[in-house]
Amino acid sequence: MLVVMVRIPVGSQEEGDRIFNRFKNRAGLVDNESGFLGFELLKGDGEYVSVTRWATRQDLDRWTKSQANAQAHANIPPATPTSAGHPHGEGAGHQAASQPAQGRPPGGSVTVYEVVIP
Repeated sequence: MLVVMVRIPVGSQEEGDRIFNRFKNRAGLVDNESGFLGFELLKGDGEYVSVTRWATRQDLDRWTKSQANAQAHANIPPATPTSAGHPHGEGAGHQAASQPAQGRPPGGSVTVYEVVIP
């Protein structure tokens, strides 16, 4: 099993509310994809973390290359001065590096973990 964690920094309560509502009202296109095991949205201090779980790397790769994935991320707003917008972009599903600024990365990141002890 794989776990994909997408860090989404937020710069204000208003921005956090927009992100929360976007995920709350998501189309759910991934929900019936082969190998998709679940989704959670975590709220932290100044950030949200989107967590998806996948049966195999092949299932995740198939989703990231699919038309449904492109459609699910088609209306993601661009970065604003207070955040990096949505880190899903080209290469989504693969680890993305960010540059630290005052101890916090200015942008989001996508990290894939293999579950070794379920």
